[in-house]
Amino acid sequence: MLLELDELAAEIQGNQETPKGRLTVSVPVALGRMCLIDAFGEFMQKFPEISLEVTFDDRAVDLAEKGIDVVIRTGTLTDSANLIAQRIFTYQLMVCGTQDYFARYGKPEHPQELEEHNCLNFRNRDTGRTVPWFFSINSKVERFNANGKLVFDDGEAVARAAMVGIGISQMPSFMAAQAIQNGVLSEVLQPYRPDETPIWVAYLDRRFVSSRIRAFMEFMSSYGKILRSFL
Repeated sequence: MLLELDELAAEIQGNQETPKGRLTVSVPVALGRMCLIDAFGEFMQKFPEISLEVTFDDRAVDLAEKGIDVVIRTGTLTDSANLIAQRIFTYQLMVCGTQDYFARYGKPEHPQELEEHNCLNFRNRDTGRTVPWFFSINSKVERFNANGKLVFDDGEAVARAAMVGIGISQMPSFMAAQAIQNGVLSEVLQPYRPDETPIWVAYLDRRFVSSRIRAFMEFMSSYGKILRSFL
């Protein structure tokens, strides 16, 4: 609180030169590990007087309750009325498997054919529910309860199981991009991809916004352009 007051006084007096202090950030687990570690490193190089404290959490955390400065989230913002949010990039859901798996079991041509395949599923740890698969059919997004014999409560484990040929998985493009580029995975059912999922960077709507938060928001907006070209 004292640091916030010092920053406010400095900005009012017009002598705030460099953003400094501690910045707390909450990010989704898989997205943070696979896409954002480099971003955090570059941010710290650009703003060496800011120290980052990053938490990995797939839940929609309450920023005020948890004392979080900035949050990165995917999908719909259910509490958007309390947030100042900016979309930084989007990702695609892709159904992928190995060439060896498809050689043995064939490639599905329609989502209804998933019943004939071992679909690797993800169970949400908080709700205990298996996450359905989504497809765009006749311009309408439909959900499928994909059957399979293996369920994980970790998204990266699902992707890894697909990469070693155990089954097929619907995964975010940021998980699949490198494996597809390296020839480890191949995408199927591409014509039925659902709409892209947005990724947001947001902070609490309040009268005074610290220079640390503004610096992070601007940096992530620029970094999002790099991620869009990669994903």
